[in-house]
Amino acid sequence: MVVQDWLLPAGGGDFFLRTELGRLAIADRKQVTLLTRKGCHLCEVARARVEPVLAELGAQLRLVDVDSDPVLHERYTEDVPVIFAGPVEVSRHRADLESLRRAILGPAGST
Repeated sequence: MVVQDWLLPAGGGDFFLRTELGRLAIADRKQVTLLTRKGCHLCEVARARVEPVLAELGAQLRLVDVDSDPVLHERYTEDVPVIFAGPVEVSRHRADLESLRRAILGPAGST
């Protein structure tokens, strides 16, 4: 399952529900976030590479456009794609599938 742009309008609700950085801070390791942007070829390649791994491990992919959030834009604009497993940054620029697997599986390969 792929979810896109979970950002909610500013001013309502809890910080962790309103901001992408807040959601990353409390995300489960099986919630994988791919920071991307329109027209990013490396982002498309990263998505194509990670989707089979996520399906195998029962993880969910969230796509977030860095240009949709000023904080994300400032922090990651030169680094997309960026992949997180829960709150843990796994890789930038290229999908590191082994690091992604380890991050999703957690200690001793448990799920």
